[in-house]
Amino acid sequence: MYMLFRIFFYSALMVAIFFVTLQMPQRALATSMCVQPKIPVKFETIWQLDAFTKDAAEYRGCVEQYIQRIKEAAHKKNALVDDSVYAQQKAIDEFNAFSDTATQRIMHSNIPYLDAID
Repeated sequence: MYMLFRIFFYSALMVAIFFVTLQMPQRALATSMCVQPKIPVKFETIWQLDAFTKDAAEYRGCVEQYIQRIKEAAHKKNALVDDSVYAQQKAIDEFNAFSDTATQRIMHSNIPYLDAID
């Protein structure tokens, strides 16, 4: 249940950040090279969910590493601070959108073992 709470929390955070981001000017900075794992239309087995969870964790780690690299670049060059904040926010928004979609599909899957995971 804690995992679902975290997913819902991050999804709500994504919505709040989305509205803030709408007001931000578009800036050019290298985008993250992280690849989102494919989200199945429906999770059929617990193994499929486990594999997806592993891939999602790797994606999150990639996004976190990207954000850390951007932060380090911002510290080296103060002129990049505004661009780095925008890039970080864009990466967070992208991950949160991914998380929201995954949460919705997990919640609508019919895996019998999912209730026992909590």
